[in-house]
Amino acid sequence: MGRPSQAVLLPTFDPAVIACLESLRPPGTKIGPKSIYAELCQNKRLAGYAIPKPSTIAYFLKQSGRVSNYEKHYPLPNIERQEATQAHQVWQLDGQGALKAPGVGRDNFHNVKDLHSSVYCGSYVAPSRSHNGSPSAHDYRNALRRAFVEFGLPCKVQVDHASAFYENKGKSPFPTRFHLWLIRLGIELVFSRKYRPTDQAVVERMHQTIENQVIGTQAFTSLAALQQRTDERRKLLNYQIPSVSTANKPPLKAHPQARHSGRFYCPKNEAASIDFDRVHRYLANGTWIRKATATCGKGISLGGKKYYLADADKYKKVEFTFDDKTAMLQPCMYDTRRQLKLIPIKGLNYEYLQGQDFIDNLPQGFQFQLPFPNTYLSRGTTFLDITGA
Repeated sequence: MGRPSQAVLLPTFDPAVIACLESLRPPGTKIGPKSIYAELCQNKRLAGYAIPKPSTIAYFLKQSGRVSNYEKHYPLPNIERQEATQAHQVWQLDGQGALKAPGVGRDNFHNVKDLHSSVYCGSYVAPSRSHNGSPSAHDYRNALRRAFVEFGLPCKVQVDHASAFYENKGKSPFPTRFHLWLIRLGIELVFSRKYRPTDQAVVERMHQTIENQVIGTQAFTSLAALQQRTDERRKLLNYQIPSVSTANKPPLKAHPQARHSGRFYCPKNEAASIDFDRVHRYLANGTWIRKATATCGKGISLGGKKYYLADADKYKKVEFTFDDKTAMLQPCMYDTRRQLKLIPIKGLNYEYLQGQDFIDNLPQGFQFQLPFPNTYLSRGTTFLDITGA
């Protein structure tokens, strides 16, 4: 019943049509079935002959070995987007392209805003590190750490598909260093939909607000002065300036419960709070395919780390999975499914994920939140402001 397992290729078509088809698509070329069909129809020598449809031509190309096997898509295990129903449930994070601040030069603003309460959680200024002005993952981490210290840890952070957050080069992306750092802190990373800039509309509007109200006001003597001015303006936006999105009230006056998430954070204690079990559980759901490099027939790059597989076939694709019980990578040959030796995964240590020490980058006089118990937070107790502001 049905098509035979060893079907004869194009059995009902004239040999002249098949010969012309084979001449149009010799092995190694990449002309598609629709193009071949169009050329067969326009060939005057084939007038009166039955011409195979594009779907039949595609089947012939596949069965005759003229089409290479396409690599499967293995997207990241993504957390679904959802509307925020409470403060600090979802933060939107984004970096603005390099802006020229008077007296300072080209800088990036890394802005963080709470989706539910519209609270301006952070705005970190850093010198532009690249020719195109794209922010770096290191600066994104520092932007979030400043926001964590002031408002606590959120449940989720929503970002776009920038290379600092998402590996854009392959069909089976490996989690970035920034992504693994957030997982280790117990924060879920949520990606906005591709080609939907409106998913990041809240933080995109913050870019415009900070740029208009900070950079256009005065010249600055140093980067520290620009950061101080940004923090002062952000505090006014949170406490004094009414916002349409919060019923013409300042965000923290409309949502006083957004003063803190209740999950305290201190950079000095970050290493002591590591939980790599979260990272292991996340990686256990992933699959990654990599091809051996041309310079080293058995060398593979995964997550920015180099691996050499002595028992792999040269210049062939290798499929990786992760065993959370042994914390080892399980490679196998993609075509033959031959299992290779387990190898230790690289780059999961705390020193690699945290990046440069954040304590050294804190501004002078920066104050940490007092770690009151969560019971005080639920009663609506007013926080003691020890900054003198």
